[in-house]
Amino acid sequence: MALSTNLKGFTLIEVLISLVIFSIILTITSIFLTSSIDTLGISQSKSQKIKDIGTASILFRRDVRQSANLPIRNFEFFDQTFNTMYSQVNSNKLSFVSLNKSSDGYTTNYIEYEFIDNNLVRRQFFVANPADINQQQSIELLKNVSQGEFEFYTSNRWFNYWPVNQRINQRPPRLIRIKFNINEEPYQFVVNPTINYSYVEE
Repeated sequence: MALSTNLKGFTLIEVLISLVIFSIILTITSIFLTSSIDTLGISQSKSQKIKDIGTASILFRRDVRQSANLPIRNFEFFDQTFNTMYSQVNSNKLSFVSLNKSSDGYTTNYIEYEFIDNNLVRRQFFVANPADINQQQSIELLKNVSQGEFEFYTSNRWFNYWPVNQRINQRPPRLIRIKFNINEEPYQFVVNPTINYSYVEE
């Protein structure tokens, strides 16, 4: 009795068509995955930027609101002993003394915020009167920053330096504004110092 061997395989055209369809599916899947990975990377980058800006804002506001109305005495400008806050004309640096509560009571720390090398840097000096350059902690709060500047509000207008005159050098400004760009996007913090008295040296 003879067995029928009517087995039929794929033709070359069928194989080629299958390969073309598979290639198309693979290309579409690859494009989708690449787009998803790029979107995830952009989303993570934006989330990190928002987190960094939020952290910098919280720290800057805390420092300014804890600023003490004490004269600045440090290694850099001894002639400015009566200024409670100091920023030169068109300067990228703000200096003041911060009052911090600890287990032993209150301590004063000399604080500097400075835009340097496209970064916003915060320095804290642990000996405040005068500040010792060798006893400090420095952190980069923000990176890739451009056009950073500090502005000070008093007498119904903004100034880019403080104090605006020696008559008010023992008082803080009504508002402090820090402005900067990250990836050409503008940002700013506005803080009101809570100091309500003036330092008087006896």
